[in-house]
Amino acid sequence: VCSSDLREIQQGLQPVSLPDAGWFRAAGSSRASAQVGGDYFDVHQNSPDSWTAVVADVSGKGVSSALLASLLQGTFLMASGDPLHIQPRMARLNEFLLERTRGEKYATVFYGILESSGVLSYANAGHCAPFLLSRDGRIRTLHTTSMPVGMLEDATFQMVQTKLAPGDKVVIYSDGLTEAESASGAFYDTERLRHCLREHAGSAAAELHAALLADVDTFAAGGAVRDDITALVIEYSPPA
Repeated sequence: VCSSDLREIQQGLQPVSLPDAGWFRAAGSSRASAQVGGDYFDVHQNSPDSWTAVVADVSGKGVSSALLASLLQGTFLMASGDPLHIQPRMARLNEFLLERTRGEKYATVFYGILESSGVLSYANAGHCAPFLLSRDGRIRTLHTTSMPVGMLEDATFQMVQTKLAPGDKVVIYSDGLTEAESASGAFYDTERLRHCLREHAGSAAAELHAALLADVDTFAAGGAVRDDITALVIEYSPPA
């Protein structure tokens, strides 16, 4: 498979459409720094009362990382929507990567299940800590719960739960976003990200996602793009 074919396959694996109505809404994108990348995101419905969201970043670049990212996506597509399965799924994924790559590749993964009750169950395997943004601009951090998958045989993967309020949004991103460089070599960094989120706290998921990408693009105009940039915003919007 040549890299252009793989890029087309990768783009085809991204969600064709994301929900913009109902109690669960989402907006996301993934831009590869090279022709193919090791980032991916996905959102899929488990049942009328449950959705899964995943963002992953495979170490390295190029075809091998892109192929591994595609394999990871298949693993999560086959996963059940039961929050109790998050921990064993991550453990199995860890075994899979160690078997296939012998520790030469690893992946950071945020894997979350949001239910219509507002309960978010998640595991964060070494991924950038997502932000939980309230309508009033308050920001909480969904901290890392374990090491990346594919690094250690005896790694444990904790599942954590938190309750979202109506209008809350979870912003999940890869480190390529905060490490986007300006023409002067400065990083976009998490402080700029937090400032952008506060400015658009009252916006819906799609508007917040668009505003974030526009802010990063403006900042990084003329700068170097050294890593894939992935951002996913999920919003809890139950009927009033």
